[in-house]
Amino acid sequence: MSSTRPAHIFTIPPHMDFLDLLAARVLAGGFPCSTTAPPTPETLSGWRIYVPTRRAAGMLKEAFLRQSGQKALILPRITPLGDPEEDELALVGGVGEEAEGLAAGLAPAITPLARRLVLTRLIRAMDDAVYKANLELGRDHDFGHSAGQAVRLAGDLGRLMDTAEIDQVSWDALATLVPESFARNWQLTLEFLKIATQMWPEYLREHGLVSPIARRNALLLARAAHFASHPPASPVIAAGSTGSTPVTARLLGVIAALPQGAVVLPGLDTALGGDAWQELGPDHPQYGMAQLLNAMQVLPRKVKVLGHESSKAEQKIALQNLTSEMMRPARQTHLWKSIKKRIRREDIKTALADLALIEAPDAGAEARVIALIMRETLEHENRTAALITPDRALARRVAGELARWDIQVEDSSGRPLRTTLPGRFLLLIGEAVMAKFPPLALLALLKHPYCTLGLAGQKYARALRCLDLALRGPPPAAGLAGIQKVLKQRRKDVQKHHHAHPAIKRLEEDDWQAAQDLLGALAQAASSFASLFETGNPAALKTLLRSHIEMAQRLSSPGKAEDNSPLWQGEAGEAAMNFVAALDEAAGDHDYLEAGEYGDFLESLMDEVTVRPRQSHHPRLFIWGTLEARLQHADVTILGGLNEGIWPAATRTDPWLSRPMRGHLGLEPLERRIGLSAHDFAQALCSGKVYLTRAQKQDGTPSVPSRWLLRLRALVRGLDLEAQLAPAPETPWLAWSEALGAPPEHAP
Repeated sequence: MSSTRPAHIFTIPPHMDFLDLLAARVLAGGFPCSTTAPPTPETLSGWRIYVPTRRAAGMLKEAFLRQSGQKALILPRITPLGDPEEDELALVGGVGEEAEGLAAGLAPAITPLARRLVLTRLIRAMDDAVYKANLELGRDHDFGHSAGQAVRLAGDLGRLMDTAEIDQVSWDALATLVPESFARNWQLTLEFLKIATQMWPEYLREHGLVSPIARRNALLLARAAHFASHPPASPVIAAGSTGSTPVTARLLGVIAALPQGAVVLPGLDTALGGDAWQELGPDHPQYGMAQLLNAMQVLPRKVKVLGHESSKAEQKIALQNLTSEMMRPARQTHLWKSIKKRIRREDIKTALADLALIEAPDAGAEARVIALIMRETLEHENRTAALITPDRALARRVAGELARWDIQVEDSSGRPLRTTLPGRFLLLIGEAVMAKFPPLALLALLKHPYCTLGLAGQKYARALRCLDLALRGPPPAAGLAGIQKVLKQRRKDVQKHHHAHPAIKRLEEDDWQAAQDLLGALAQAASSFASLFETGNPAALKTLLRSHIEMAQRLSSPGKAEDNSPLWQGEAGEAAMNFVAALDEAAGDHDYLEAGEYGDFLESLMDEVTVRPRQSHHPRLFIWGTLEARLQHADVTILGGLNEGIWPAATRTDPWLSRPMRGHLGLEPLERRIGLSAHDFAQALCSGKVYLTRAQKQDGTPSVPSRWLLRLRALVRGLDLEAQLAPAPETPWLAWSEALGAPPEHAP
């Protein structure tokens, strides 16, 4: 690395509130250049600030309001770059409204759902072609996929295509990847990858479309070229991005070289030695920024630190140095023996003062501990607390534990549509109809909160209880007719025999009649949708979907007016409506499904749709995923789920290409995501008061601590400071958790 040209590159230490400090420095003047005057309300609107995601853009606007003392401001133009890890829909719009002038001549981007359906169609067509070829060659090799399998495979193929476009990798070398001596399955893989190399580009050309990533790349490159040829007179700042993609790195390089430009990196490790920078692998937290600085030809020591003195500055700097040591590349861990020469033991002891490790016996206990820590935070005025975890099950557990105190905290990373009330309702309808209404599936559907069939609440409840009791016994014949027949027979049996269960004997005549009315209304509502599965012939996706939605609205409408259905209300309801509308629009005339494939097909598509809360339900408590936590700050931070396979997540095997094949093509190694997770962990570790939590058992099986916890333990154990990681005696979180989870005592 060498510095051949001036560049305005800064970093904000991890213990600082990134967005608030950035807003304060912009308003104070002297940034990005020492000669930059403090912006006036008129000139501030001419500033441009680029941030990684739309969430960060919204948070930066709030930071400007806080730093201005809630004064009225004309904010700078804050534009999200569109982080490739963010929701796919965020990329369709490119890099924001400012890019509209640069988008002239660019084809529109295909929607994610439309792409998924097209790739599914191409995969199933390739299935047929490969199968026929094998038959002609006398080979018994059925490579077919069901509709649900094809949808999931299309998702994996789409991610591979995105990765290739993000890394700007050509598919030209694909033909030489698999020699003839390789196993037959790799030859079939190459055959299927013709979808990405030939069929998909041809489809886009025919329809005048481009992929979302290609459009984003084109917009960013156009912006970089425009800045290079027409440097803006007002400041331009790129903040919070690590330049994790080549195109983003190019734009950051152009911005850093502008007369009034600046790049602000999040948590660059300025304590890491020069030799260590050369040893960084893709799983290291500084790897992405090292690649960026190398491309800019800037030495890490030339990066300026933005910040201000605070009462705990020395303590936090010591913790950052400890984190730097903890994350050393594997080839340099032998230097831990001489750590006392670089960091004083007393400084490390001080650094551990705001750090505590809690190992709970199981996931339930871990969730209670976290909930207790967050609840205790509310006892201190204006103090905030945040749980950061990639474990969505843990996030849901913690939200449930907080509810015992009537504290509502939503998981900001959201949850799949299929797990929400609207998504589950739609899937239950499909399961019941496709299976011809077996008792369990029927009762699960009828007990869903949205299912009312237009009946009055009391009458519906009595009918449902009658059905629940009457259907206990030998299974009826398939279909609602079989259910109705069993209901009539049980009604007669209760009247004739005295040995019936007391619960069913207590049913009144009105209850039996209400159950019959309920089944009649259900049969009428389901007639159109159920008829599509009776012939056994493939049905058009559009027809299936529209009949499905028609039945869902009839089941969920409180009265005769179907537009009053709660199915489409709220955040999850709107997400379900948008999903259904997009699927109906994307479905082609040639998209047909076998009768038994529709449910798995729909669930696979729903699994890719994330429903996120629009805003936090609590002003001081938060649950963040690792992406949502970037650039955010809380007084108390809990890093939860610190087990191997969760944080960091297990490396996902590429179903299309082996590791050597990916390397030959020039794709980033799979461990790159571990490096991003490591950076998230290191940033959060150096914030305010930090609790590290893990469950010693997951689903009854002993778990392995996260590799970063093992490194931290090794370091502090070598310094005889492991006791410093224990929580303070006055806060026995595990004991309180055990007491909270214990059943109440009952006197005999």
